[in-house]
Amino acid sequence: MIVLVLGIGCAGSAGGRHDRPLAEEKATQDKEKKELSQEVINYVVAASVAESQGDYFNAAKYYSKALAKDSSQVTIYIGLAESFKNLGGYDNALKTLVSAREIAPDNTEILQMLGEIQFDLGRYTEAFNTFKELTQIEPDNADAWYTLASLYVRRGNTTAAVDCYDKVMELEGLNMDLLVRQATILSMMNKYDRAIETYKKMSELEPNDDLIPFAIAGLYLDTGDTTRADSALAVAAELEPDSSKYWIWRIQLNYMHGDTAKTDSLIKASELVIPENSDLLGYSALLYMDMERYDEAESYLYRMAELDSTNAEPWINLGHMYHELGRWEDGAAAYKHGLELAPENALLNNNYAYLLAVWGRDYEIALDHVNIALDIEPENSSYLDTKGWLLFKMGRPEQAIGYLEQSYERSGENAEILEHLGDVYAELGDQEKARDMWRKALEYGGDEAVLSEKLGEE
Repeated sequence: MIVLVLGIGCAGSAGGRHDRPLAEEKATQDKEKKELSQEVINYVVAASVAESQGDYFNAAKYYSKALAKDSSQVTIYIGLAESFKNLGGYDNALKTLVSAREIAPDNTEILQMLGEIQFDLGRYTEAFNTFKELTQIEPDNADAWYTLASLYVRRGNTTAAVDCYDKVMELEGLNMDLLVRQATILSMMNKYDRAIETYKKMSELEPNDDLIPFAIAGLYLDTGDTTRADSALAVAAELEPDSSKYWIWRIQLNYMHGDTAKTDSLIKASELVIPENSDLLGYSALLYMDMERYDEAESYLYRMAELDSTNAEPWINLGHMYHELGRWEDGAAAYKHGLELAPENALLNNNYAYLLAVWGRDYEIALDHVNIALDIEPENSSYLDTKGWLLFKMGRPEQAIGYLEQSYERSGENAEILEHLGDVYAELGDQEKARDMWRKALEYGGDEAVLSEKLGEE
């Protein structure tokens, strides 16, 4: 027999998850099964009134008195369990429902409450078994399938969880939240085809959501289907025509797969849709640089600079391009212009210093700039290499070696740093270490002709 345990925790949230009949209706329903005494009916009515007023302590007291008089009525057990739950007495609620199952083992309302309380108490194995039983008894209970899905996820059975979500949507129709959950799980499981189908269902609910075709494109890329990925990105771009990211993804996708003709046509098409967009201009310039179409790259970078006269990025890229082309004066001028806009930019200071070191000009000025870069990012391997190489060019190999060794420790596989380190070792008379560095530089893609010549020297 369940009795009230005094001193239960403070009142919790009002109401349970499921509505129950009013007190009079409950008493009448129970009376149809067994003649109830007026005393029991009065207790149930009093409990229900207290419950409606949020007085769960007295509700539990009256339900307990009713149960002490008649322990055969399911609705009294359920009322008491709900009162315990609203008071925060989950253990007492659990005990009440376990007792209720002895007289009504297949009652779905008891099972639902029991499973929810087991879940709230962290007794997930028990909750799993309860909800699994509930879905077998009541296969149209969408709430039960939903909770069972969560429990399957906890158990690591994500395939079963996805199937449970399917069952919920079979009962209640497509649901964006459940579709997102399904798509996430399927993507993590690398079940790309089914994930794509799930996203397509999402498109039925939200046909104007540009992020959905964008996600589909990513999944197609994971499967290696670049054609469908491009088509999905095109849909995203149509839905959000002012977004540069979809154009950049399409351009990048086609360039990565060697289709330079389509890359070029997409760059031109993007300009018609989003004219004078800084992100598109900058990205297009980088691709043209990589394609060695330097005049076009230069044009795009100057247009980018005109679009935002405070942006140092185009000047960094112009300086880099001119450096690669050996146009030292143009490179120095670009970096100086960038430094006027962003004097504390570490990359600008480093790149300008390195250009001067390679060009063989203004070493002291270069040293000032690389020191600024290292003050900002003292662990940056490229900046350490710049300072080491600059000191070497200034005839100070003993000072240079420490910076280059630090740079090597932080980068390891950079051919340029390895070659510089080899050159300094050679200058210091350690031919064995020098040759070892040059061999590694050759292994990591350094200039074969230059390095082979150095390795041929004693």
